[in-house]
Amino acid sequence: MRRSLLTVALFAVCLLSFAMAVHIRKDKQQTLESKAKLYSAEGDELHTISLKKIPQSPGERRKAIELLSTAQYYSYNKDDYSAEKDFIYTQQKETSFTSTSSNSKTSTHTVKLYNFKNVQYTGDLAIGSSDNVFSVIYDTGSANIWMNSIHCNDPGCVSHKQYDFHQSKNYKSVGLSLDVQFGTGELIGEMAQDTVYFGDIEIKDQTFVEIHEQRGDVFAQSKFDGIVGLAFPSMAAYNKNPLFDSLIEQKKIQKNIFSFYMSPHDGRTDSEISIGGANPLRYSGEIKYHKVKKDYYWLIEAQSILVGGKDVGLCKGGCYVIADTGTSLITGPSEDIFTLLDHSSVNTNCSNVSELPELTFVIDGAHYTLTGEEYVLQENSDGSQQTVETAQSNVEMSSSTAQCIVAFMPLDIPNDEENFPYEKAWILGDTFLQKFYSIYDRDNDRVGFALARH
Repeated sequence: MRRSLLTVALFAVCLLSFAMAVHIRKDKQQTLESKAKLYSAEGDELHTISLKKIPQSPGERRKAIELLSTAQYYSYNKDDYSAEKDFIYTQQKETSFTSTSSNSKTSTHTVKLYNFKNVQYTGDLAIGSSDNVFSVIYDTGSANIWMNSIHCNDPGCVSHKQYDFHQSKNYKSVGLSLDVQFGTGELIGEMAQDTVYFGDIEIKDQTFVEIHEQRGDVFAQSKFDGIVGLAFPSMAAYNKNPLFDSLIEQKKIQKNIFSFYMSPHDGRTDSEISIGGANPLRYSGEIKYHKVKKDYYWLIEAQSILVGGKDVGLCKGGCYVIADTGTSLITGPSEDIFTLLDHSSVNTNCSNVSELPELTFVIDGAHYTLTGEEYVLQENSDGSQQTVETAQSNVEMSSSTAQCIVAFMPLDIPNDEENFPYEKAWILGDTFLQKFYSIYDRDNDRVGFALARH
Protein backbone atom coordinates (compact mmCIF):
# COMPACT_ATOMS: atom_id res chain seq x y z
CA MET A 1 0.00 0.00 0.00
CA ARG A 2 1.42 3.34 -0.95
CA ARG A 3 2.67 5.45 1.93
CA SER A 4 1.46 8.67 0.33
CA LEU A 5 -2.08 7.32 -0.01
CA LEU A 6 -2.02 6.12 3.57
CA THR A 7 -1.08 9.60 4.69
CA VAL A 8 -3.76 11.28 2.59
CA ALA A 9 -6.44 8.87 3.76
CA LEU A 10 -5.40 9.16 7.37
CA PHE A 11 -5.67 12.92 7.32
CA ALA A 12 -8.94 12.69 5.40
CA VAL A 13 -10.39 10.59 8.19
CA CYS A 14 -8.97 13.02 10.72
CA LEU A 15 -10.01 16.31 9.16
CA LEU A 16 -13.28 15.23 7.58
CA SER A 17 -13.99 13.08 10.58
CA PHE A 18 -13.08 15.07 13.63
CA ALA A 19 -14.73 18.42 12.94
CA MET A 20 -16.42 18.51 16.29
CA ALA A 21 -16.74 20.86 19.23
CA VAL A 22 -14.50 20.36 22.24
CA HIS A 23 -15.62 21.54 25.65
CA ILE A 24 -12.61 21.43 27.98
CA ARG A 25 -14.04 21.70 31.48
CA LYS A 26 -11.23 20.54 33.73
CA ASP A 27 -11.83 23.24 36.33
CA LYS A 28 -15.47 23.98 35.73
CA GLN A 29 -18.41 21.83 36.66
CA GLN A 30 -21.43 21.76 34.36
CA THR A 31 -24.80 20.15 34.80
CA LEU A 32 -26.99 18.75 32.10
CA GLU A 33 -29.50 21.23 30.76
CA SER A 34 -33.07 20.85 31.97
CA LYS A 35 -35.85 21.68 29.53
CA ALA A 36 -39.58 22.13 29.47
CA LYS A 37 -41.45 18.90 28.80
CA LEU A 38 -42.04 17.94 25.18
CA TYR A 39 -44.35 15.31 23.74
CA SER A 40 -44.50 13.30 20.54
CA ALA A 41 -47.48 13.49 18.18
CA GLU A 42 -48.81 10.39 19.97
CA GLY A 43 -48.57 12.12 23.37
CA ASP A 44 -45.49 10.29 24.68
CA GLU A 45 -43.09 12.32 26.80
CA LEU A 46 -39.81 13.15 25.08
CA HIS A 47 -36.39 13.68 26.61
CA THR A 48 -34.06 15.88 24.55
CA ILE A 49 -30.32 16.44 24.30
CA SER A 50 -29.09 19.52 22.48
CA LEU A 51 -26.51 19.04 19.75
CA LYS A 52 -24.23 21.76 18.46
CA LYS A 53 -22.84 22.04 14.96
CA ILE A 54 -19.44 23.67 15.24
CA PRO A 55 -17.57 25.17 12.29
CA GLN A 56 -14.01 24.09 11.61
CA SER A 57 -11.21 26.60 11.44
CA PRO A 58 -10.47 28.01 7.97
CA GLY A 59 -7.36 25.83 7.74
CA GLU A 60 -9.25 22.69 8.69
CA ARG A 61 -12.00 23.41 6.17
CA ARG A 62 -9.53 24.13 3.40
CA LYS A 63 -7.66 20.90 4.09
CA ALA A 64 -10.91 18.93 4.28
CA ILE A 65 -11.99 20.11 0.83
CA GLU A 66 -8.55 19.33 -0.61
CA LEU A 67 -8.67 15.79 0.77
CA LEU A 68 -12.23 15.13 -0.34
CA SER A 69 -11.16 16.29 -3.78
CA THR A 70 -8.27 13.81 -3.68
CA ALA A 71 -10.62 10.94 -2.78
CA GLN A 72 -12.92 11.86 -5.65
CA TYR A 73 -9.97 12.08 -8.02
CA TYR A 74 -9.12 8.43 -7.40
CA SER A 75 -12.75 7.49 -8.01
CA TYR A 76 -13.20 9.62 -11.10
CA ASN A 77 -9.93 8.66 -12.79
CA LYS A 78 -10.41 4.99 -13.52
CA ASP A 79 -6.81 4.62 -14.71
CA ASP A 80 -5.77 5.11 -11.09
CA TYR A 81 -8.38 2.67 -9.78
CA SER A 82 -5.89 0.49 -7.89
CA ALA A 83 -4.51 3.55 -6.15
CA GLU A 84 -8.04 4.62 -5.29
CA LYS A 85 -8.67 1.21 -3.77
CA ASP A 86 -5.70 1.76 -1.46
CA PHE A 87 -7.21 5.09 -0.45
CA ILE A 88 -10.57 3.54 0.38
CA TYR A 89 -9.33 0.58 2.36
CA THR A 90 -7.18 2.71 4.65
CA GLN A 91 -10.41 4.24 5.93
CA GLN A 92 -11.73 0.91 7.17
CA LYS A 93 -10.78 -0.10 10.66
CA GLU A 94 -10.82 -3.21 12.77
CA THR A 95 -11.47 -3.41 16.47
CA SER A 96 -9.96 -6.38 18.27
CA PHE A 97 -10.86 -7.03 21.85
CA THR A 98 -9.30 -9.43 24.31
CA SER A 99 -10.60 -10.68 27.62
CA THR A 100 -8.20 -10.06 30.50
CA SER A 101 -10.38 -11.55 33.20
CA SER A 102 -8.48 -13.89 35.52
CA ASN A 103 -11.51 -16.16 35.61
CA SER A 104 -11.54 -16.98 31.91
CA LYS A 105 -9.22 -17.93 29.12
CA THR A 106 -7.97 -15.08 26.98
CA SER A 107 -9.89 -14.82 23.72
CA THR A 108 -9.70 -12.37 20.85
CA HIS A 109 -12.56 -11.31 18.59
CA THR A 110 -12.91 -8.70 15.87
CA VAL A 111 -15.53 -6.06 15.14
CA LYS A 112 -15.25 -3.88 12.03
CA LEU A 113 -15.94 -0.16 12.21
CA TYR A 114 -16.25 2.05 9.14
CA ASN A 115 -15.64 5.72 8.36
CA PHE A 116 -14.82 6.66 11.93
CA LYS A 117 -15.89 9.49 12.05
CA ASN A 118 -16.43 12.66 10.01
CA VAL A 119 -19.07 14.49 11.97
CA GLN A 120 -19.69 18.01 13.19
CA TYR A 121 -22.37 17.49 15.83
CA THR A 122 -21.69 16.91 19.52
CA GLY A 123 -23.87 16.73 22.59
CA ASP A 124 -23.47 16.22 26.33
CA LEU A 125 -23.21 12.99 28.30
CA ALA A 126 -22.56 12.83 32.04
CA ILE A 127 -20.75 9.91 33.68
CA GLY A 128 -20.47 9.17 37.40
CA SER A 129 -22.57 12.17 38.42
CA SER A 130 -24.90 14.54 36.61
CA ASP A 131 -22.38 17.40 36.83
CA ASN A 132 -19.50 15.43 35.26
CA VAL A 133 -20.35 16.35 31.67
CA PHE A 134 -18.46 15.38 28.53
CA SER A 135 -18.82 16.46 24.90
CA VAL A 136 -19.49 13.38 22.78
CA ILE A 137 -20.47 12.22 19.32
CA TYR A 138 -23.82 10.41 19.22
CA ASP A 139 -23.17 7.88 16.49
CA THR A 140 -25.74 5.52 14.96
CA GLY A 141 -22.93 3.83 13.02
CA SER A 142 -21.17 2.24 16.00
CA ALA A 143 -22.23 0.54 19.23
CA ASN A 144 -19.67 1.04 22.00
CA ILE A 145 -18.98 4.03 24.23
CA TRP A 146 -15.37 5.27 24.14
CA MET A 147 -14.36 7.87 26.74
CA ASN A 148 -11.13 9.79 27.18
CA SER A 149 -9.74 8.94 30.62
CA ILE A 150 -6.99 9.83 33.10
CA HIS A 151 -5.32 6.52 32.29
CA CYS A 152 -4.12 8.11 29.04
CA ASN A 153 -1.19 10.55 29.08
CA ASP A 154 -0.81 10.91 25.31
CA PRO A 155 -1.16 14.41 23.78
CA GLY A 156 -4.45 13.48 22.14
CA CYS A 157 -5.87 12.64 25.58
CA VAL A 158 -4.59 15.39 27.85
CA SER A 159 -5.83 18.14 25.53
CA HIS A 160 -9.43 17.11 26.29
CA LYS A 161 -11.52 16.50 29.37
CA GLN A 162 -10.71 13.12 30.93
CA TYR A 163 -12.94 10.74 32.87
CA ASP A 164 -11.55 10.15 36.39
CA PHE A 165 -12.82 6.96 38.00
CA HIS A 166 -11.68 8.19 41.43
CA GLN A 167 -14.51 10.72 41.39
CA SER A 168 -17.27 8.12 41.10
CA LYS A 169 -18.56 5.87 43.85
CA ASN A 170 -20.32 3.66 41.29
CA TYR A 171 -17.28 2.86 39.13
CA LYS A 172 -16.51 -0.81 38.43
CA SER A 173 -13.72 -2.32 36.35
CA VAL A 174 -14.92 -5.01 33.93
CA GLY A 175 -11.53 -6.50 33.03
CA LEU A 176 -11.96 -6.57 29.25
CA SER A 177 -9.61 -4.89 26.78
CA LEU A 178 -10.29 -3.34 23.37
CA ASP A 179 -7.96 -2.19 20.63
CA VAL A 180 -9.15 -0.04 17.70
CA GLN A 181 -6.73 0.32 14.78
CA PHE A 182 -6.79 3.19 12.27
CA GLY A 183 -4.10 2.35 9.74
CA THR A 184 -1.29 4.28 11.42
CA GLY A 185 -3.32 5.24 14.47
CA GLU A 186 -4.66 3.20 17.35
CA LEU A 187 -6.88 3.42 20.43
CA ILE A 188 -6.36 1.04 23.34
CA GLY A 189 -8.76 0.87 26.24
CA GLU A 190 -10.39 -1.21 28.96
CA MET A 191 -14.05 -1.67 29.77
CA ALA A 192 -15.63 -0.31 32.91
CA GLN A 193 -19.10 0.41 34.30
CA ASP A 194 -20.58 3.52 35.86
CA THR A 195 -23.81 5.48 36.13
CA VAL A 196 -24.49 7.48 32.96
CA TYR A 197 -26.85 10.42 32.48
CA PHE A 198 -28.37 10.40 28.99
CA GLY A 199 -30.18 13.71 28.93
CA ASP A 200 -32.19 13.68 32.16
CA ILE A 201 -32.34 9.87 32.25
CA GLU A 202 -30.15 8.02 34.75
CA ILE A 203 -28.79 4.67 33.53
CA LYS A 204 -27.05 2.46 36.06
CA ASP A 205 -24.09 0.15 35.40
CA GLN A 206 -23.52 1.27 31.83
CA THR A 207 -20.52 -0.40 30.19
CA PHE A 208 -18.07 1.88 28.40
CA VAL A 209 -14.42 1.89 27.36
CA GLU A 210 -11.84 4.01 29.17
CA ILE A 211 -9.17 5.04 26.68
CA HIS A 212 -5.74 4.11 28.05
CA GLU A 213 -3.57 4.90 25.04
CA GLN A 214 -3.74 6.78 21.76
CA ARG A 215 -1.06 5.98 19.22
CA GLY A 216 -0.38 8.07 16.13
CA ASP A 217 -1.32 11.69 15.54
CA VAL A 218 -4.90 11.21 14.33
CA PHE A 219 -6.50 11.49 17.76
CA ALA A 220 -4.39 14.45 18.85
CA GLN A 221 -6.35 16.47 16.29
CA SER A 222 -9.81 15.29 17.36
CA LYS A 223 -12.22 17.67 19.06
CA PHE A 224 -14.42 15.57 21.34
CA ASP A 225 -14.20 13.76 24.67
CA GLY A 226 -15.97 10.55 23.71
CA ILE A 227 -18.09 8.59 21.28
CA VAL A 228 -21.50 7.09 22.11
CA GLY A 229 -22.59 4.30 19.77
CA LEU A 230 -26.33 3.88 19.09
CA ALA A 231 -26.25 0.93 16.68
CA PHE A 232 -27.54 -2.56 17.50
CA PRO A 233 -26.00 -4.71 20.29
CA SER A 234 -24.80 -7.31 17.77
CA MET A 235 -22.12 -4.76 16.82
CA ALA A 236 -20.97 -4.18 20.40
CA ALA A 237 -17.80 -5.74 21.79
CA TYR A 238 -18.33 -8.68 24.15
CA ASN A 239 -22.11 -8.35 23.63
CA LYS A 240 -22.21 -5.58 26.22
CA ASN A 241 -25.27 -3.37 26.03
CA PRO A 242 -24.94 -0.16 24.02
CA LEU A 243 -26.33 2.87 25.83
CA PHE A 244 -29.80 2.73 24.30
CA ASP A 245 -30.12 -1.00 25.05
CA SER A 246 -29.39 -0.31 28.71
CA LEU A 247 -32.12 2.30 28.61
CA ILE A 248 -34.49 -0.30 27.11
CA GLU A 249 -33.52 -2.96 29.65
CA GLN A 250 -34.03 -0.57 32.57
CA LYS A 251 -37.45 0.47 31.18
CA LYS A 252 -36.73 4.18 31.25
CA ILE A 253 -39.11 5.28 28.48
CA GLN A 254 -42.51 4.22 27.16
CA LYS A 255 -41.41 3.80 23.55
CA ASN A 256 -37.93 2.66 22.61
CA ILE A 257 -37.37 5.26 19.93
CA PHE A 258 -34.85 8.05 19.43
CA SER A 259 -34.66 10.63 16.69
CA PHE A 260 -32.23 13.21 15.30
CA TYR A 261 -32.74 16.77 14.15
CA MET A 262 -29.61 18.26 12.55
CA SER A 263 -29.58 21.96 11.81
CA PRO A 264 -27.43 22.93 8.81
CA HIS A 265 -26.33 26.14 10.52
CA ASP A 266 -22.88 26.41 12.12
CA GLY A 267 -22.49 27.50 15.71
CA ARG A 268 -26.11 26.95 16.73
CA THR A 269 -27.47 24.61 19.38
CA ASP A 270 -30.91 23.91 17.94
CA SER A 271 -29.92 20.44 16.71
CA GLU A 272 -31.08 17.68 19.05
CA ILE A 273 -31.68 14.05 19.90
CA SER A 274 -35.18 13.24 21.11
CA ILE A 275 -35.51 10.14 23.27
CA GLY A 276 -38.84 8.33 23.45
CA GLY A 277 -40.26 9.37 20.09
CA ALA A 278 -40.16 12.05 17.40
CA ASN A 279 -40.44 15.76 18.17
CA PRO A 280 -43.28 17.13 15.99
CA LEU A 281 -41.79 20.63 16.21
CA ARG A 282 -38.77 19.44 14.22
CA TYR A 283 -40.40 17.93 11.13
CA SER A 284 -43.29 18.47 8.76
CA GLY A 285 -45.48 16.08 6.81
CA GLU A 286 -45.72 12.33 7.20
CA ILE A 287 -43.01 10.08 8.59
CA LYS A 288 -42.21 7.23 6.18
CA TYR A 289 -40.86 4.11 7.89
CA HIS A 290 -38.54 1.46 6.44
CA LYS A 291 -37.77 -1.94 7.96
CA VAL A 292 -34.21 -2.63 9.09
CA LYS A 293 -32.81 -5.58 7.11
CA LYS A 294 -30.42 -6.86 9.75
CA ASP A 295 -29.95 -5.84 13.38
CA TYR A 296 -26.42 -4.51 13.12
CA TYR A 297 -26.30 -1.15 11.32
CA TRP A 298 -29.42 0.94 10.84
CA LEU A 299 -29.52 -0.54 7.34
CA ILE A 300 -32.51 -0.42 5.01
CA GLU A 301 -33.07 -1.35 1.37
CA ALA A 302 -33.38 1.14 -1.50
CA GLN A 303 -34.93 0.17 -4.81
CA SER A 304 -33.12 2.78 -6.90
CA ILE A 305 -31.00 5.93 -6.82
CA LEU A 306 -31.93 8.50 -9.44
CA VAL A 307 -29.83 11.31 -10.87
CA GLY A 308 -31.91 14.02 -12.49
CA GLY A 309 -34.89 11.67 -12.30
CA LYS A 310 -33.10 8.96 -14.29
CA ASP A 311 -31.78 5.57 -13.28
CA VAL A 312 -28.07 5.63 -14.21
CA GLY A 313 -27.23 2.27 -12.61
CA LEU A 314 -26.23 3.38 -9.11
CA CYS A 315 -28.47 0.78 -7.44
CA LYS A 316 -28.91 -2.05 -9.93
CA GLY A 317 -31.40 -4.61 -8.66
CA GLY A 318 -31.67 -2.73 -5.37
CA CYS A 319 -29.02 -1.74 -2.85
CA TYR A 320 -28.66 -0.94 0.83
CA VAL A 321 -28.34 2.36 2.67
CA ILE A 322 -27.19 3.02 6.22
CA ALA A 323 -28.47 5.97 8.27
CA ASP A 324 -25.34 7.13 10.07
CA THR A 325 -25.24 10.25 12.26
CA GLY A 326 -21.50 9.72 12.63
CA THR A 327 -20.74 10.52 8.99
CA SER A 328 -21.01 13.98 7.47
CA LEU A 329 -20.98 13.00 3.78
CA ILE A 330 -22.84 10.61 1.49
CA THR A 331 -20.63 7.63 0.74
CA GLY A 332 -21.10 4.89 -1.82
CA PRO A 333 -19.32 1.98 -3.48
CA SER A 334 -16.36 3.30 -5.45
CA GLU A 335 -17.65 2.11 -8.84
CA ASP A 336 -20.97 3.86 -8.23
CA ILE A 337 -19.25 7.04 -7.10
CA PHE A 338 -17.41 6.91 -10.48
CA THR A 339 -20.80 7.12 -12.16
CA LEU A 340 -22.29 9.69 -9.80
CA LEU A 341 -19.36 12.06 -10.27
CA ASP A 342 -19.78 11.76 -14.04
CA HIS A 343 -23.32 13.12 -13.66
CA SER A 344 -22.79 15.69 -10.90
CA SER A 345 -19.54 17.47 -11.64
CA VAL A 346 -19.51 20.89 -9.98
CA ASN A 347 -17.26 23.71 -11.13
CA THR A 348 -14.80 24.58 -8.39
CA ASN A 349 -15.89 28.23 -8.60
CA CYS A 350 -19.50 27.17 -7.90
CA SER A 351 -20.78 28.67 -11.16
CA ASN A 352 -22.95 25.69 -12.18
CA VAL A 353 -24.46 24.60 -8.85
CA SER A 354 -27.99 25.56 -9.89
CA GLU A 355 -27.65 23.38 -12.99
CA LEU A 356 -26.70 20.19 -11.14
CA PRO A 357 -29.20 17.30 -11.22
CA GLU A 358 -31.26 16.25 -8.25
CA LEU A 359 -30.16 13.11 -6.39
CA THR A 360 -33.06 10.90 -5.25
CA PHE A 361 -33.01 7.80 -3.05
CA VAL A 362 -36.12 5.69 -3.69
CA ILE A 363 -36.92 3.58 -0.62
CA ASP A 364 -40.14 1.55 -0.43
CA GLY A 365 -41.78 3.93 -2.87
CA ALA A 366 -40.79 7.08 -0.97
CA HIS A 367 -38.61 9.59 -2.83
CA TYR A 368 -35.94 11.42 -0.81
CA THR A 369 -34.46 14.14 -3.01
CA LEU A 370 -31.45 16.42 -2.58
CA THR A 371 -30.85 19.36 -4.90
CA GLY A 372 -27.41 20.42 -6.05
CA GLU A 373 -27.50 23.24 -3.52
CA GLU A 374 -28.06 20.64 -0.79
CA TYR A 375 -25.29 18.19 -1.74
CA VAL A 376 -22.57 20.68 -2.69
CA LEU A 377 -20.18 21.97 -0.03
CA GLN A 378 -19.01 25.55 -0.40
CA GLU A 379 -15.89 27.03 1.16
CA ASN A 380 -16.13 30.79 1.43
CA SER A 381 -13.28 33.27 1.14
CA ASP A 382 -13.02 33.43 4.95
CA GLY A 383 -12.52 29.64 5.13
CA SER A 384 -15.99 28.83 6.46
CA GLN A 385 -17.82 25.89 4.89
CA GLN A 386 -21.49 25.00 4.51
CA THR A 387 -23.90 23.68 1.94
CA VAL A 388 -24.59 26.10 -0.88
CA GLU A 389 -28.25 26.29 0.18
CA THR A 390 -27.23 27.45 3.67
CA ALA A 391 -24.69 29.89 2.25
CA GLN A 392 -27.32 31.45 0.02
CA SER A 393 -29.70 31.87 2.94
CA ASN A 394 -27.03 33.82 4.83
CA VAL A 395 -25.27 35.93 2.20
CA GLU A 396 -25.33 36.31 -1.54
CA MET A 397 -22.90 33.72 -2.94
CA SER A 398 -20.03 35.08 -5.01
CA SER A 399 -18.48 32.63 -7.44
CA SER A 400 -15.26 34.65 -7.37
CA THR A 401 -14.70 34.08 -3.63
CA ALA A 402 -16.04 30.55 -3.09
CA GLN A 403 -14.87 27.02 -3.83
CA CYS A 404 -17.31 24.14 -4.27
CA ILE A 405 -17.17 20.35 -4.18
CA VAL A 406 -19.86 17.66 -4.05
CA ALA A 407 -20.27 15.89 -0.71
CA PHE A 408 -19.76 12.37 -2.09
CA MET A 409 -17.02 10.05 -0.82
CA PRO A 410 -16.09 6.61 -2.21
CA LEU A 411 -16.18 3.92 0.48
CA ASP A 412 -16.22 0.16 -0.12
CA ILE A 413 -17.48 -1.75 2.90
CA PRO A 414 -16.15 -5.35 2.88
CA ASN A 415 -18.60 -8.21 3.16
CA ASP A 416 -18.99 -9.93 6.49
CA GLU A 417 -21.00 -13.15 6.15
CA GLU A 418 -22.27 -13.00 9.72
CA ASN A 419 -22.96 -9.30 10.24
CA PHE A 420 -22.84 -7.61 6.83
CA PRO A 421 -23.55 -10.10 4.01
CA TYR A 422 -24.25 -7.40 1.43
CA GLU A 423 -22.55 -6.56 -1.84
CA LYS A 424 -23.07 -2.81 -1.84
CA ALA A 425 -24.07 -0.19 0.68
CA TRP A 426 -24.38 3.57 0.73
CA ILE A 427 -24.06 5.68 3.88
CA LEU A 428 -26.49 8.54 4.38
CA GLY A 429 -24.61 10.98 6.56
CA ASP A 430 -25.32 14.53 7.66
CA THR A 431 -25.63 15.82 4.08
CA PHE A 432 -28.82 13.73 3.87
CA LEU A 433 -29.84 13.86 7.54
CA GLN A 434 -29.84 17.66 7.66
CA LYS A 435 -32.73 17.68 5.19
CA PHE A 436 -34.58 14.68 6.59
CA TYR A 437 -35.47 14.24 10.24
CA SER A 438 -34.53 10.66 11.17
CA ILE A 439 -36.28 8.29 13.59
CA TYR A 440 -34.73 5.08 14.95
CA ASP A 441 -37.40 2.71 16.25
CA ARG A 442 -36.11 -0.25 18.28
CA ASP A 443 -39.61 -1.48 19.15
CA ASN A 444 -40.25 -2.22 15.48
CA ASP A 445 -36.67 -2.29 14.10
CA ARG A 446 -37.28 0.40 11.52
CA VAL A 447 -35.92 3.76 10.38
CA GLY A 448 -38.20 6.70 9.61
CA PHE A 449 -37.62 9.89 7.63
CA ALA A 450 -39.62 13.11 7.39
CA LEU A 451 -38.81 16.53 6.00
CA ALA A 452 -36.90 18.47 8.66
CA ARG A 453 -38.34 21.81 9.70
CA HIS A 454 -35.54 24.42 9.53
